[in-house]
Amino acid sequence: MGRLLGDPEVWDDSPARPRPAVRGLAGLATGAVGAAARQALRRDRVALVFQGYGLLSLLTARENVELPFRVARRDPVAAVAAATRWLGLLGLGDRADQRTDQLSGGERQRVALARALAVEPAVLLVDEPTAELDEENRDRAVGLLRDAADRGAAVVVATHDPEVVELCDRVVRLVDGRPLELTPGEVGGPVA
Repeated sequence: MGRLLGDPEVWDDSPARPRPAVRGLAGLATGAVGAAARQALRRDRVALVFQGYGLLSLLTARENVELPFRVARRDPVAAVAAATRWLGLLGLGDRADQRTDQLSGGERQRVALARALAVEPAVLLVDEPTAELDEENRDRAVGLLRDAADRGAAVVVATHDPEVVELCDRVVRLVDGRPLELTPGEVGGPVA
């Protein structure tokens, strides 16, 4: 995450020429703003879904989804409404008041997605969002990620799931540590 939004240690085609991964966000040239402004952009406009979920186990599912709102000092009523909405959309309305350490892996994965989607980020970075989901919940989760992209979010997904890949606008495969963009016809076969 430190490599996003203007921090200097990001690779590109020339390893000798580091540059920010995101040059502009929310109408700002990220290189032209200070560290505090970049931090605010990361907090307010970027959401992450970690493969290991990144949830606080002593909090309930609802509290985990509300957390980014609280950190950003947003309206608590809006936080509760967003948590209720997104947990419901991901089929977890009846599990909202359960601590996340009492949830299954697939339920935790959906809580992490709800937390990221609830803040309606401009950039959404998602690592293996369907790894522990059954078909119904995978389709639900991927549909919500697709909806976020259709609303204008930059959704970046790392996945080995070919059905997720099929829904992507662009596909980049890492080959020997280097990015290689594929056309839709080239994606066939294993994604890994």
